[in-house]
Amino acid sequence: MKRTRCIFAVFLTLLGVALLAYTPVFYHAFSPAALSFVGSSLLWVFLGTTNLLLVGRRELWTYVVGLISNAAGLAVAVAMIWTLREFHSYLRVILIAGLFIFSLDPPARSTRQAIE
Repeated sequence: MKRTRCIFAVFLTLLGVALLAYTPVFYHAFSPAALSFVGSSLLWVFLGTTNLLLVGRRELWTYVVGLISNAAGLAVAVAMIWTLREFHSYLRVILIAGLFIFSLDPPARSTRQAIE
């Protein structure tokens, strides 16, 4: 589960970085559409990096933060499919849905909780 979540997170981060790098190719002028594209690319980089940082953690708050961020990212990605209908939007939904599904595994009890 952890390895699959890491793979999804790395691919999502790489997709965000690639889209961020291709922004000048897609948008030649400074416009609200270009800012939206850059902002969503940064969001995917942030979401992927957050998931990579939270994978090995066992605290309950990290589990909750991961679930909330993945659910919010999935909602935004579905909304982007509804408006954009581009290939990278569908790929993004698949990656974030995978992250959400594989982040549903609750953390194991820590040794401190087992002693108490």
